[in-house]
Amino acid sequence: MTNLELEDGLRNEPGFFKVEFVPAMYVLTYPDPIELTLESITLKPGKIWYIMEFTSGSVDFESKGKSSVHGKYQELGVDGFHPKPASEKLNLLNEMSQFEKFIIRAYDIEGNIRIIGTLDAPCDFDFDEISGTIGGNRAKGYNIKFNTTNRYPAYYLGEPPVGDTNLATVFFPDGVTIYTTLGAGDEFIIPILSNAMTRKYKSDAAAIQVDGEPLQRKFIEFINYEFDNMFIMITGAGLLGDASVADLSAVKKIWTDWDPETGIATFKSPGPAADNMFLVSGFIDL
Repeated sequence: MTNLELEDGLRNEPGFFKVEFVPAMYVLTYPDPIELTLESITLKPGKIWYIMEFTSGSVDFESKGKSSVHGKYQELGVDGFHPKPASEKLNLLNEMSQFEKFIIRAYDIEGNIRIIGTLDAPCDFDFDEISGTIGGNRAKGYNIKFNTTNRYPAYYLGEPPVGDTNLATVFFPDGVTIYTTLGAGDEFIIPILSNAMTRKYKSDAAAIQVDGEPLQRKFIEFINYEFDNMFIMITGAGLLGDASVADLSAVKKIWTDWDPETGIATFKSPGPAADNMFLVSGFIDL
């Protein structure tokens, strides 16, 4: 225990200004809190936090202590007003209320981030649509609320962000497919053998054909892999010899070229036989 001393009231600014949400099923890691503070929350590959925008000044956060025969607990929630109804909004809100549970990041005016919901007790989502009043102070739109109960109050999230809360996007080697998106305070650990990859392909599969070119096949997953770090085996032929091996006889040089920018491999005529299997492996130097 320690003292709870007063601070300068002029710096105690009220209010929350932004809410971000993500379905609980999208969360990869949710660490144990330390003194009611989380270091980070990591999402599954390709998943991101979504922004819920509210009318300025309408966001209301609560962490309300309760008691029951089972002990103490907290009622947690954040709600606000989103203006201007529309069919696409209504459809999305209805789907969210019916099928999803959420984890929330709520940002207060002083730069703190509060986490509402855990994997064991994620937030429910509810909404009401109101028509507004002419000449009154109510507008058309949706009253939106995320809420849950938990043993503990809403956690704080590590260090507050500087600038944009989406700090980095991690891509697969093709440079297009998103592996994960990192927010403020998030950590990313490279998976074991993430620099090495092995894939199997049917030699005449349409997905790897190159405009009908019989001598070429396209392995898009291996874009940006260097020729010297690539290995190809084919059923009945074993490890294919490539043109970069100086002392290999010409008859054994089956794999003649590789373009790392397009993922296109070129083979000696007459090209790979139909109905065989490729086993392609490669690694990227870290």
